[in-house]
Amino acid sequence: AKRIEGLEFKRNGRGMKCKNKFSNPTSSGGKAANKSLSDSDVQTLKKKQRKEASETWGLGKELGLRVIGDEDDVIRELM
Repeated sequence: AKRIEGLEFKRNGRGMKCKNKFSNPTSSGGKAANKSLSDSDVQTLKKKQRKEASETWGLGKELGLRVIGDEDDVIRELM
């Protein structure tokens, strides 16, 4: 399992599962917890999603799936 500041990512049979590990914002003396991801965290997650979608589409092609149009559209839909 991978962790990113309060989030835990686990692989299951269908892809990635994200579990929020943040505490209740009011439980820490009334101050809101920092629940934002940095830009680099978001970029990393998007790169991983795109890679996984590309690999999934590659497997689909090996199994005989075809697309009429742009393969990038299929990859975006898988993300």
